Amino acid sequence: MKHSTRHYLSQTSLVAKIITLLLVLCSVFAFAGQIVSIVITKADSAAQSTLTPGTANLTADGTSTQLLTVTVKDANGNNMTSGAADIAITKSSGTGTISSVTDNGNGTYTAIITSPTAIGSGIFVATLAGEAVKGGTDSQTEVTVTYIPRITAAATTTAQSLTVGTAMTSFTPLTAAGGTTPYVYSYSGTLPTGLSLNTSTGSVTGTPTALYSTANVVFAVKDANNNVSSTTSTLSFTVNSATPTLTGLGLSSSSVVFGSAAPTITAPTSASGGAITYTSGTPATATITSDGVISLAGVGTTTITATQA
Repeated sequence: MKHSTRHYLSQTSLVAKIITLLLVLCSVFAFAGQIVSIVITKADSAAQSTLTPGTANLTADGTSTQLLTVTVKDANGNNMTSGAADIAITKSSGTGTISSVTDNGNGTYTAIITSPTAIGSGIFVATLAGEAVKGGTDSQTEVTVTYIPRITAAATTTAQSLTVGTAMTSFTPLTAAGGTTPYVYSYSGTLPTGLSLNTSTGSVTGTPTALYSTANVVFAVKDANNNVSSTTSTLSFTVNSATPTLTGLGLSSSSVVFGSAAPTITAPTSASGGAITYTSGTPATATITSDGVISLAGVGTTTITATQA
């Protein structure tokens, strides 16, 4: 019995040691351990992503379009190139139609607005996985598109009869209204040499430098969205030579005796370079050659006239 008792005590002692060792190990691990927190967030951020442009004007013609773009960003405002959640671009209110969204594969998503045929406006917004795109602000980004009247024009078709060397009065064949400025004016045909069209204002100015037979020039105008006005202006131009002014015509004597020497001509001068010719009003009294040589033909009175081409 004693032997058995000692064996039991020995086993009990062994168990006690094992328990003690386990307690020590647990204590070591308790003091050596660390707690690490892991926060998992979405890569893309609707709050930082942007919708552009902020505003736009479209002609209310049923065909003009405007591209809207969502640029996906992360929580730090950095552009993302892929991996965004579902993007939706929708009309919040007003008019205009919006296409489905296109994933451009580079972190941008686009949709196209098409204008209605009546003036007004439309407001468009975007969401990323159902969350409002805010562009780094506290509220959802809204794009306002205004639909403006289509371009029209008033035509003036007064024929332009001009003179070589004389500046023309500034003239505007077309006056545009509506549409989206700036306007661009153009023409088909050939303007007289020395004249030009201001493509921004539509005015024609200049000084013609050569003769121009009567011909038509057609003027047109379009707006910044390349919408062309249905109204054009067809204008007739003519450039004539300047009427020369002669000064200084004279005779060596205005009264002579028939049979004596004929008077000689003092040639006139002018700013023009045309040839000067002479005529006698009464050839029976005196004749004159085209280059100004007088011959007496009889008694009487005559008038000498100088003409420049």
